[in-house]
Amino acid sequence: MKRGLLAFTAILALSFISVAWATPGNSPDDPIFISTPAELDAVRDGLNKHYKLSNDIDLTNYLASGGAGYAKWGAAGWLPIGEYNTRRLNSTFRGGLDGDGFKITGLWINRSSNHVGLFGYVVNADIKSLGIEIADRSVKGNNSVGGIAGYISSCNVTNCYVIGDVRGAEIVGGLAGYQYNSNITNCYATGSVSGGETVGGLVGFQYLRSTVVNSHATGSVSAFDRLVGGLVGYQSRNSSITNSYATGDVEGSAEIGGLVGSQASSSITNSYATGKVSSKGWYVGGLVGGQNRGSITNSYAIGEVSGNLSVGGLAGYQYQSVIMYSYSTGNAIGDYYVGGLVGGQESGYIKSGYATGNVGGGNHVGSLVGFQNGNSVNRITDSYRYQNSTVNGVVLSDDAPSGVHGGIKIAEELSTEATYSGNSWLFNDSAPAAGTWHWDERGFPKLNLGTEKFPFPWDPD
Repeated sequence: MKRGLLAFTAILALSFISVAWATPGNSPDDPIFISTPAELDAVRDGLNKHYKLSNDIDLTNYLASGGAGYAKWGAAGWLPIGEYNTRRLNSTFRGGLDGDGFKITGLWINRSSNHVGLFGYVVNADIKSLGIEIADRSVKGNNSVGGIAGYISSCNVTNCYVIGDVRGAEIVGGLAGYQYNSNITNCYATGSVSGGETVGGLVGFQYLRSTVVNSHATGSVSAFDRLVGGLVGYQSRNSSITNSYATGDVEGSAEIGGLVGSQASSSITNSYATGKVSSKGWYVGGLVGGQNRGSITNSYAIGEVSGNLSVGGLAGYQYQSVIMYSYSTGNAIGDYYVGGLVGGQESGYIKSGYATGNVGGGNHVGSLVGFQNGNSVNRITDSYRYQNSTVNGVVLSDDAPSGVHGGIKIAEELSTEATYSGNSWLFNDSAPAAGTWHWDERGFPKLNLGTEKFPFPWDPD
């Protein structure tokens, strides 16, 4: 009798487990479908559930005066889904959202709180195949502000985009404000992004083994303070950017870069920036403003760069860092420590780099590197400049490939693939292993990412 009762109890328990798992939303394979603004708003009532869009959702009327959303949230616009609250441990969004190729339009937020976006604070969740089109009123918040999410932790964001402007005080990004131990793949943002500090076209702060892969940002990025980048404001703690680019102009006070404002113990690979980079402060670079124990490989920058101290066509300042197989073509103008590739170099290393822009400054100016401390001397190898590039208006005669002015290459050489492949650059047709670089028929090395323009200061025809 007892054996039969135990068997019955076990079967009953298993059936309860089966029914619970089969409840919509408990699994990504059995999501809750949402198709209206009200249903999207109700996601906040099931923060650990999985959802999927079944059509485009337009929030315009919902958030307008007289709309149901306006009646709930008032003149501050959309209330972000999920919040950081130490008293309510289950207050973060930790489920998942599959946009299934649909988009959410008409989103706007005007709040003074932290963690602002469609989602506020997201932990251990997947967000994929989702488009966000922000209304003219933009997305505005205080700290950790992004179009999709203000803060993501241990998340995967894949095949998503944001169109529209994002504003904040600190840690502001077009897609996500703060990226912690998370992966962003095949995503882009196109609006202008602005704030006070740590601002990026895609991500404000990339931290702790976070990755950005196959992604880009095209809007202008500006801040009145530091750590500003066309793609990422600040990159730190073994984070990486790969196969990505930024095309917008970048402006800020210090640590400003066309791709990344400042890099610490992290890497940039197979990436580029084309925007104009300008600052009145220090550490200003066409690709990266400040480089601290970081690496740049197979990358380039073509935008004009201007600043005060440590201004470089590729990197503003390099400390115990590496630059390999990379080039810059924009002019670099500053006051002190100005270089065609790197403004100031401290225990840094440059291998197989090229620079073609003109350089101008008041003190310590070089075709490749403006200033070197004792530990950096003789740590430039196989690097070259365009023969007609100038330093303060003067064409230099120095032609040592290990010196701060680099060896000389004429336009015809710099427009020939053999110049680079003979200097250890790997092209897609290289043997025995195919490389990252592709040779463009107009005569320059490219990465096959986005629309890449002819970068050199001479007519390709």
